[in-house]
Formats: sequence, structure tokens, C-alpha cells
Amino acid sequence: MKKKQMAPRGWQENANGYEITKSPQFIMNMLSSLKKNRRFIILLHKGYQSGNTAIIALDAKNIDVDCPPDWPGNYHKIKVLFRDDSNVWNYFNTQIISENQDTLKLFFPTELFRMQRRAHFRVQIPGECKAEFICQGEKNTNLRVEDLSVGGMKVCMTDAVSSGNIKDAEPVVDILIRFSGGENTDGEQKTIAVSEGFVARSLIMADNQKCLGIKFNLQGTEEKELSQFVRKSELAELRKGM
Repeated sequence: MKKKQMAPRGWQENANGYEITKSPQFIMNMLSSLKKNRRFIILLHKGYQSGNTAIIALDAKNIDVDCPPDWPGNYHKIKVLFRDDSNVWNYFNTQIISENQDTLKLFFPTELFRMQRRAHFRVQIPGECKAEFICQGEKNTNLRVEDLSVGGMKVCMTDAVSSGNIKDAEPVVDILIRFSGGENTDGEQKTIAVSEGFVARSLIMADNQKCLGIKFNLQGTEEKELSQFVRKSELAELRKGM
């Protein structure tokens, strides 16, 4: 007799950098907590994002969701997005069974994904994005931005114009991040300015190129502008594959 496999418990690492659980009980506990505490969820489909809504009932097969006022009524597959108690994005993919003016009935998910546990969501930067800053009184330009968060960024020094002597803990000022256009900026060129930060760490990669982790010290409206960009990029990442 073939031995029955036990469902995995808790979170497991996923090849795409997410964490995943396929445990029905674990998923039920998470979603029941959302319902009990009236935590908001968001419904996503390519070209559509709902406002905050909520789970109003669920069992092992179905989930009833309060129908958003602007629900277009022509989607079959959707992504359900929410933040957990640690303020980390979670999501699951599902299908709509039925709908009326008040309620959407969804299939109970077989998988639940958690994005990242770091304090700030880090987005990969597609296309050309360059940074520059001043360190030790010298201007460093043409640094390639690999990823970006509200907390900081990773830059690599391929083709960079730099003194090359930048060390850990060195302060940096007059940081400019230039986007050449893409889905993160609606195809438009964009520049984000950050007054100051410091080198959190330096890395030598497998191909021998030097990369730097820059930590931001955000001031005034800098955090708001960067947060808006990262949040927009978060949602663009979540819509992929829909």
C-alpha cells in the first residue's frame, strides 16, 4: 500500500524567493484570523485592484468576500492580497464560483504565499536604472541599481565612474536614482533624490564585480516618495502571471 503523504506544516522556501504553505489547517487559521479581526484584503486582477474589502464567511471549501462597490463582474481568476500580523504581504490565487451584488464566493485556496519578512519590501529593478552619490568628497556615477526598498538599495559598480576606495560605514550624500522608464514608472523617466545614507556593506560577486549595499537616512518627503514608488512596484510584481 502506498504511504499517504502528510501535508507540510508552516512555511517552506519557494524557488521564486517567496515562502509557501500547502497546509489546509495552516491556511484556515490564517484566513480565520483575517475574518475574526476584520483585517482588510485586496482583490487583484490584471488591470483591476479593489479597495479594501473583507472575508465574511469561510469553510474548508469556500470563502465569501464582501463584494467591492466597483467590482466589474467579468473576472474568473483573481489574486487575494493581505498583510499579516507582521505587516508582510501574503497572497493566494483562486477562482470565483459565484457572485451577486453583496458577495463573491471563492474557492478555498490550496496554496498560500508570503512575500518577504524583511522590514522593507525589496523590489528587483527591471531595465536600466542608474544611481550616483558623493562619498569621501568624490562623485560616483553610473552605478547600476540591482534592487531597491524604502530602507536602501543594492548597486553594482560595473561601468561605474568611481574612486573605487569606498568602504563599509562610509557616509554618502546627494544620492540620485534615475529610472530610464518601464512598468514601474509607466514608461516615463523618473529621478528619486535621497539626501544621505551610508555604505552598509560591500560585496565581491562571483564575477568579481564590486557591489554596495546602501542604507538610506530618509528626510522630509523622501520617505513618502520612495514608499509610493516601492508600493507601486510591489503591486506590479504581484500582478505578474495573472
